[in-house]
Amino acid sequence: MTMTLAIRTSEVKFVKRGDKGAKLRMRDWADNVSYLCGDQGEDFYDVVIYNTKLYLCLKSHTSSTANNPQTSVANNLGFWALATDWQFVATKLLLAEKITADQIDANNLVAEGVDITGKITATSGKIGGWEISGNNLTCSGYDTQLRVEASGTRFLRINYSPTSMLYLRAENSTGIQVSTYGDDNTIGINVRCNASGYAIRSYGNVLMTARSGELVKTVGHAVNMRYVSAATTLTTEDDLLVYTNSSDINVSVPSGNKYAGKILYMKKIGAGAVTLTGAYFKSQDSQTSTSYRISNSAPRIFIYDGSYWNEFYCGN
Repeated sequence: MTMTLAIRTSEVKFVKRGDKGAKLRMRDWADNVSYLCGDQGEDFYDVVIYNTKLYLCLKSHTSSTANNPQTSVANNLGFWALATDWQFVATKLLLAEKITADQIDANNLVAEGVDITGKITATSGKIGGWEISGNNLTCSGYDTQLRVEASGTRFLRINYSPTSMLYLRAENSTGIQVSTYGDDNTIGINVRCNASGYAIRSYGNVLMTARSGELVKTVGHAVNMRYVSAATTLTTEDDLLVYTNSSDINVSVPSGNKYAGKILYMKKIGAGAVTLTGAYFKSQDSQTSTSYRISNSAPRIFIYDGSYWNEFYCGN
């Protein structure tokens, strides 16, 4: 088996909680240093790095160039054992005995190529550009993001840009689903805008469905208004039409099932007449027509039933 262990540390201790015996201590070898082998009454047994190799202290001593690890092993002085000659930490403890996180204390540990299975608890430090602060992950600046990238068309990005704190894209699926249960104080989504902009801005179809016994309630509701002075075709964006034309014009009104329930408010204030093309039920009888002419200034309401625009006449 070939194994590479890349560790830099000022102190690493492998110890079972409550164990009063010696603890493993790893450091670089140096001259005139007291090294311990973990004998009775000693707090540590030492492992050192010398000339890129690892050595285990077999006999407590004060180091010198004469008993450095390489010389000690070569001359069988008994102070050190080479890592390849004994069941070292990486094989005996980490692999065979499967030391877990609650059995290891490490200070200033730097490791490369580490695969971890199990629990990690951290209350400080960094993950990428994110700071660990107690129970929080914090960052400053928009160059630090959290990304859930299922694909190029399905993703969630947090701290996305200076103009979008959160950006979500979900093709052929639901972007956000909220379910609430409880009493009348339960709120699924609560949005407040304390600026001159919009609390909610939507582009595209919007479906708001009230079930039996429920209502869709709006306060301060406003419709979209358009002044019309020339022939035109109305769209789903049109609600209130004010006709200012000075001569007669034709206005094409849309049809189709998707317009069912659509309401149009109309008022003519110009001198010219307005002829609406489409299918209509007039307010005064049950007769239908394929066009409707507005020649006076009385306001009108039209509601589409999926086949006909039903007129609600507001004049005398």
